[in-house]
Order: sequence, then C-alpha cells, then structure tokens
Amino acid sequence: MFLERKHHLELLLDIAGKVERTRGQIILVNGEAGIGKTTYLTTARDQLENSMTVRWGACDPLTTPRILGPLHDMYSQFGTQVQQQLTETSPSFAQLSRSVVTELENDHKASLMIIEDAHWADNATLDLLKCLSRRISFLRTVLIISYRSDEATATLKSAIGDFPQSRTHRITLPALSEQAVNQLASNSGTPFKNLYKVTAGNPFFVTEVLASQHGSDNPLAASIQDAVGARLARLEKPYREFLTTLSVIPHQISTQLVCGLFGENADELLDQCVERNFLKTESNNTYRFRHELARLGTLAGLSPQKRKSIHSNIFTLLNEGNLPTTVDQRLCHAVGAELAEHILQLAPQAAHHASKNGSHAEAAQHYKTALDYVTYADRQTAALLYENWSYESALLEITDHTIEARHKALEIWRNLERFDKVGENLRWLSRQHWYRGESELATRYIEEAISTLESTHPCAERAMAYSLKSQFYMLNDRMEEAIKLGEKALEMESRFNTPEVRAHALCNIGSALLIRDNLQGLEYLQRSLRVALQHDLHEHAARVYTNTASSTVCGIDWKVTQRAVNEGVAFDTEHDLDSWTNYLIGVMSQLKMEQSHLEEAETISAGVLALENQTLLMKLPSLLVLSRVRLRLGKEDAHELLKRALEHAISVAEPQYIIPAHLGLVEYAWQTDNSELAKSHLKSLQEVSLIPHWTWRGADHAIWMHRYGIPVNLPKDKTLPLPFKLEMEQDYLAASQAWIDKGSPFRAAVTLMQCPKDQAGNHFATAMDLLLACRANGTLQKLKSLAQDYGLDKQINLGRRGPRRQSRQHPAGFTAKEQQIFPLVVEGMSNKEISENLSRSQRTVENHVASILRKLNVKNRMEAMLRANNEPWLVSDSAATEISGPNGNAAKAAESTANQH
Repeated sequence: MFLERKHHLELLLDIAGKVERTRGQIILVNGEAGIGKTTYLTTARDQLENSMTVRWGACDPLTTPRILGPLHDMYSQFGTQVQQQLTETSPSFAQLSRSVVTELENDHKASLMIIEDAHWADNATLDLLKCLSRRISFLRTVLIISYRSDEATATLKSAIGDFPQSRTHRITLPALSEQAVNQLASNSGTPFKNLYKVTAGNPFFVTEVLASQHGSDNPLAASIQDAVGARLARLEKPYREFLTTLSVIPHQISTQLVCGLFGENADELLDQCVERNFLKTESNNTYRFRHELARLGTLAGLSPQKRKSIHSNIFTLLNEGNLPTTVDQRLCHAVGAELAEHILQLAPQAAHHASKNGSHAEAAQHYKTALDYVTYADRQTAALLYENWSYESALLEITDHTIEARHKALEIWRNLERFDKVGENLRWLSRQHWYRGESELATRYIEEAISTLESTHPCAERAMAYSLKSQFYMLNDRMEEAIKLGEKALEMESRFNTPEVRAHALCNIGSALLIRDNLQGLEYLQRSLRVALQHDLHEHAARVYTNTASSTVCGIDWKVTQRAVNEGVAFDTEHDLDSWTNYLIGVMSQLKMEQSHLEEAETISAGVLALENQTLLMKLPSLLVLSRVRLRLGKEDAHELLKRALEHAISVAEPQYIIPAHLGLVEYAWQTDNSELAKSHLKSLQEVSLIPHWTWRGADHAIWMHRYGIPVNLPKDKTLPLPFKLEMEQDYLAASQAWIDKGSPFRAAVTLMQCPKDQAGNHFATAMDLLLACRANGTLQKLKSLAQDYGLDKQINLGRRGPRRQSRQHPAGFTAKEQQIFPLVVEGMSNKEISENLSRSQRTVENHVASILRKLNVKNRMEAMLRANNEPWLVSDSAATEISGPNGNAAKAAESTANQH
C-alpha cells in the first residue's frame, strides 16, 4: 500500500517531466533507514520506464565499499564501450566517466539513472556523481540519488554540496502519520494499539512488527531484531538456514553463488524466500534482502563461530570456483573468515584498484585491513603496507598516524639495509611535515633523505629528493639554490627517464627564474607542461599553470598571467581538479586587483571563499585579495580580513603569502594615518623577505619603505621596475603614466598621492578621477583627508560620484547582452531557444555565444557550463554579498584546514 507518498511521487514525476524541456535534473531522495525509499523509487520507475531508459544500481554496506558498485549493477543496461571498461582490471576512471556521459548524451530516449544507498558509496562513485552533476545541464537525464539522512557521510555531503543548485531537488520522505500506521494495522488484520508509538511511523518497522504478530496484542520487543527473528522462527528449517547463511553477504547475491552453497535446492529456496518477501530480485539474475535492516536482523542471530564458518565456505567458492566475483567481495569474506594469507594478498589488490579510480579513502581502508594482519606478513610486505597506507591516508589528511606509519616502514627498511627505500620514506616524511607547516622537521628529513640516498647508488628516488628540496628553496625565496638543485635533479633523472621527476624539477626551475623576473623561466615551465601532458600527469600540469600565473601576476607580464589563468582553469575544470581550479581563480582575482578592477576582484575572491570543503591553502590567495580590495573599496570588515589573512599566511609559513599579508596591513596603516603600525609591518617584512627589491615581486615592499623614509639599497647594476623607479626619483606624473600604460589606474592614483604639497593641486584632481573610475571609496577617503590637510578641499571637487554600477565590467569581460545570454547557455538552451526567449535573431545569438566561448577560452558549450559550475560569479555577482553576510564579515569563510597541495 502506497500511503502518504502521493505528493512526493507527483513532485518527482513533475521534475522528471522537465527533462525534455530544460535538460537534466538531479533528485536527492533521503530519509531514515526503513522509511520506504526503495518502494517510493520503484513506484516512480514503474511510471517512467516506458518513456525513459532506466538504469538502477545500489551501493553496498561492505566493510570497504565496492568500487563503482552501482555502475557494475547497471552493467547490462550500458553499451559495449562502458561494459568493456567495467571489466578491465585497472580501468581509467577518466575514460570510464567520459564513456558514461557519452552514452547518456547519445541515448535515443531520456534517461533515468537511480543510485540507491549513496551513504555507502565509495569515493569513485561519488566522483562519478560529481562528474555527472557538472554535466547534467546538457544531458537528458534524471539522476536520482537516495541515501539515509541519518547516515550521510561528510564525503557524501561534500559531493552533494558541489551539485548545481539550480538543477538539484531534495525530496525528504517523512515517517508515516499515526492515522496511516493504524490503517496499515487494520488492513493487515493484526491491530496493535501501541504500534505508532513503538515504531515512530517507520514503514519498515511497522511492516516487520505486523508480520510478526499474528494478531497477538503482546507488547513489541525493544529491537527490530526480535521482529525479524520472530518471522524467521516461523519458517521451516531449510528456509531459516538458507536466509541466515545469505545474511553474511552484504553485496548482491548471485544465483551461481547460491547454487554453489545449496546445490539443487537453490532455485526452490530462492523462489520461496522471494515470494515470502524476505528477498527481492535484482538485475543480472541477482538477489538482495528486501531491506538491509532485515539482513542485519538475521545476521544478529548468528554466533561468531557460525559467521566465520559461512564466510569461509563462501570464500572458498568464490576463490576456487568459476563464479562471478570481485576482489572486494572475496576480500570481504576472507576478512569474515579471518584468512590472514588471503587478506594480505587481496587487500593490496583492492587498494590498488581503488586508488587507480581515485577512491583514496577506500584504498586506505583496504591497506588498513591488511595491516590488521601485518604480524603474519614478511618484513618487506609489512613495510610496503605501512608506506602505502600512509600515502593513501595522507592524500586525505596528514596525521600523526600517517607519519608514524612512515617511521615503521623506515625502521623495517633500515633493518633490511634497503637504503634506497630508507631515503624514499625520509623524503615522504619531509613532505608530510612540510604540509603540516613544520618546516624545521621538513628540512631535517629532506637533508637526511638526501644524505642517505647519496650514500647508495644513483636512483630516481634521489633525483626526486633533490627536486623536493629545490621546491622548498623556491617556496622560501631561495631561488639560486632552488635552480641549482633543480638542475641537479634533472641531470640525475636523465639516467632513469622518470617523467614525474622531470616535470617537477623543470617547474621548480622555471618558477624560480620567473620570480626573479627572468623570462627564460617561461621556457622551463612550458617544457614541464609538455612532459606533464604527454604522460597524463594532471596535477603536475595544473601546477605549471598555477606557478606561471602566480609568478607573473605581480607585474612581469599580465598577458602571460591571463593566458595561464584561462588555460589552467579550462584544464583543471576538464580534469575535475577542483582545488587547483579554486587556487588559480584566486590568482585570477589578484590579476583583476592589479588591473584595478576592484569590484570584479571582490566578486571572484569572495566567490572562492564561499565554496565549501576547500583547504586553507586553496583559499588563501583569494583571502589576501579580498582583504585588500575591501580596504580599497572602503568596506567595514577590511581590517578584520587583513588580520585574518596575516594569521593564516603565517600558519602556512611561506613568504609568498606572508609578504602580501603584511603589505596589506601597511596599506591599511597608510589609509588610517598610522605610521607606527606601517613601520612595524615593514620591519617584519625585512626579517622574512628574501625577494630582491629590484624584482616586480619585491618592488612593492621597496616603494613602501621609500614612502616611510626607510632606505632602499639596490645593487649598482639593478633598478626598480619603471613605475617604482620613477616614483623614487619623485617624477610622480611620469610614474603615474607608466602605471596607466601598464593598465593599473589605481596604482597610478596612489603614486600621485605621494607628491609633495606644492604639486598636489593638479595631481590630486587626477588621482580623484582615477579612484572614482575604480570605485576605490576607501582610498578616496584617504585622498580627501590629504586634500584637507593641504587646504585643497575647496579647490578639488571631492563630491563627484563614480560611474553607475550598471556600467561595471563583467569578470570575464562580457557585454551586457552577453551577460543576458550566458545564463541561458548554462541552462542548456540551444541558440534557437535563446533567440526565441530573448526575441533576437538566431544569427545574433550565435555571434554572442561565439564571443562568450572565446572570452572564456573554452572550446564548446559543455566547457562553458563546467566553467559556470566552478565559477558561479560568471552568472551572478551575488557571491560577494553572500560571503560578507549582513555584517560584512568574510573572515569566517577562510578555513584553517590542513594544506594538502
């Protein structure tokens, strides 16, 4: 009986009906265990299957989830390309996800894809859901995901949080009312006066209790186990033993396995248990318990020894027989049977498979399973288990446990006198401590790693150790040492042909050269990029784009910065490298700030900070920009943000963040006439900064020193970049013009504000015009204060207003008409549909869409939609308001989470 679900069913059907008109939709169906999600979805499927292609899969409650389990359940419902990739030993997740998307795109009918029990999903399945959600706008697909609201994991919630909200609908199934429960009891012929109070309206509990009562009015036992046990007790012994045996299987139950366990009686036992509603049929000739709670209730009646015996029998059948099975399933039963030898063999296989599919949490769990039996392993196997578990776990979070595991591996390798492995693990210890901001320990371990590896034969591990230390030098402004050691790593790598080492070292050298204003660094970075792309080293490619942009954004060449940002964001988006995308967008916001597009910089940086589940490092560039632009715009929360930015920069302990954080507070001190505060921060900068003043990155520090009368000492053969040089020579007009020529009217205005009183009349008027154009109201207040001090407030009209908000430039440079069209592109409308919607000719729309794609540096509409998913401010500029809230306080948005990149 389908009680109290009509409204929810109509809602789902209405959403599904939109798929032909507005493209894909996502429906999240949630509720507590036993609330009736499967019945609800089955009813919906029955009404949709004639008009849609239905694919249905479920996640399993295995100790470690089955990798891409729902996709395997849908095996027969996919075409040959997806099927072939699913059967590969180590399938490429990128290729598999693309094939799934392609099949959904090419389906002749709209698609209904149902993923049940996502609270048990592995990381690869969640990654697939995120991949589909990004592309849902252009798929004729209704993606339905069900999960238990009281068991939803943080990982699942994070994935759901990334879904496009305009296409995501939530349907929460409530408990049944007392009236509905009483109606069920009455219809069953077994009235039970306290039924609603005992079950709280949970349909499963209601059904199980009614099935167990036989008209008895006795009080219900405290747990559902008793209800399940009562139903089992009424069964004949063969069926009872059959179900208790199957209850140890948390995944789909194949007919072949049942036949192996029960021989010629298997078919009759299955048919009877399905008929009596204990089991339900699944696709591919498989079965499950009608509800997981029913399985658990049945399982609870088994003694530990009996469970172990059944697991052992099942494992033998799966391991030795010709039955359909996976490594995960065999491992599950090997663990249940406590078969140490097989666990040590299967767990690393399952972990490797999970890792290849990007399910690092599952990989770590598999290695942890093997480590529970590490006393049965030989020493080399034990060492590999410790270091592999540490690697997979550290990708999720670096903890004392991941470091301790490295030390255990280290001790074993030392005893085995495998000094190449000793050096490798010392390098990983250095890397983990560096990620935690423990620079002293990181330095100690990398030195020890290099010393150890230099005592043995040359190897790729030694080359990577050199490259890691080169990176440390580069990040800490020790560029000459970074270049020297990077070249040493390259020389050694050439003997072993290790692309990862080569890409890493080339990127270090190129970044170090570029930070010193040596454009030869661009050649090294391009070489690094070619290696990374050739060998599918996606994160190394993302690092090149990011380092190119962040090394040039201070002023070397903003065209190079813009190109690296555009290409990098497109690449990161295509490869689902969300963290790298958000970091690079932070660099984009810095570029907008440098080019005086302050409100665009605010919108973009605030948008990044509003995104959830990003590490501190990924958000820090945006926080540094947001704090500074809000100071210039005159926002109340600027000082709080500036202090928070410095606090977080110090916690990361890298000069590239500490320096701009201090400079932001110097600028704040200047605007508020607090010279002592400014000098204090400038003194702190002199203690931490190793960047030469003659570089673009170092000149900002130098010019503020000059403005506060602190001597700036330069080598005889070096000068500051032109605009800074001209200001120090007190040629304020020429310096201002140099900034305007470069494209930074805000800096031009600030330069003019440094002039002496006898030049202020004309210069301040020009500065005011420039600041008004930038909407820099905060800095404009400083100009007004200076003008009043000089007695120029009447001479200069300080009350003029800037341009209207409507004339502000879009972050991507869209025209007003393009800003109208882009949201419709994101919604998945065709050019024809857009032309009809906006009453414009189709040719005009085509031209605007082509311009939009060009400005976004994307190849097609699909990539444009993905950009919009990652950068919602491209569609709306509301992010800046959302981040500040009613009190304008964005500081809370910057999270103090561990640096993972």
